[in-house]
Amino acid sequence: LATNWVASNTAGGAPGSAAEFGFVGNTESDDDGDDYTALMEYALGTNDNLFGDAAQRIAVTTDAFTVEAATNNYLVITYVRNLFAQNAVTLIPELSYDLATWDSDAEVTFLSETNHLDGTATVSYRSTHPIDARVKAFIRLRARQ
Repeated sequence: LATNWVASNTAGGAPGSAAEFGFVGNTESDDDGDDYTALMEYALGTNDNLFGDAAQRIAVTTDAFTVEAATNNYLVITYVRNLFAQNAVTLIPELSYDLATWDSDAEVTFLSETNHLDGTATVSYRSTHPIDARVKAFIRLRARQ
């Protein structure tokens, strides 16, 4: 695979011409009023003119994992991402314990990515530290251009 190849919004790519990729528009707009920005909808592969479709692409659960011989519950975020947006937008899962400070480096651990061969992939991350009833934790997905 050539190192100068990139994902294209055109089926079959755009050999010999400029590829159309990247986000165009106001990143902070929310034309459908569903509280997901246009940039986030682009990254998820959803439509900013269709209310509610972005929410179906993100799930937050608590799942049990065995880490270093101990089984505990961890906060998990799973989302479907638009592979054509990967050169223009980065999706970053972040964890917070107070809704004021958000961390992506030390607080989340990559679990898996499954390519659906349709221009989307499902990605999962979990909290680095176990979560229990005494600890309040919050996880979100941030889109960065």
